[in-house]
Amino acid sequence: MSMFKKIKQMKQMGSMMQNAQGMQEQMVEMQKEFDEQHFTRSYAEDKIEVIMTGALRVVETKIDPEYQSSISNEQLQKDITFAFDDLIAAISQHKAEKMQEITMSMFEGMDMEGIDMEEVKKQMNL
Repeated sequence: MSMFKKIKQMKQMGSMMQNAQGMQEQMVEMQKEFDEQHFTRSYAEDKIEVIMTGALRVVETKIDPEYQSSISNEQLQKDITFAFDDLIAAISQHKAEKMQEITMSMFEGMDMEGIDMEEVKKQMNL
């Protein structure tokens, strides 16, 4: 590798490290906002509703009384468990997508030619 390419790569690494600091600040802010956000899902034909925060705290659970009395306790427990598991998975997926958006924004506008991404990951402890 020529000396100029190495210098260019070092400059790009420096720029990426600066971007990483900005990204970390964005992630902290996003985490705060995300933790306060409410997520709502309905299940069993809208007979069960679960509301949770992005921090996975339960805000509210609503169960239609007629539905509750029309099925067995075992089935109700399964439905409620499914509702929580599904909402937790949806919240986690949404959070991962938001984090990926922030991470990818770090590389916007950069010339990535000649960059060893494995080395970048090592430098960033990923």
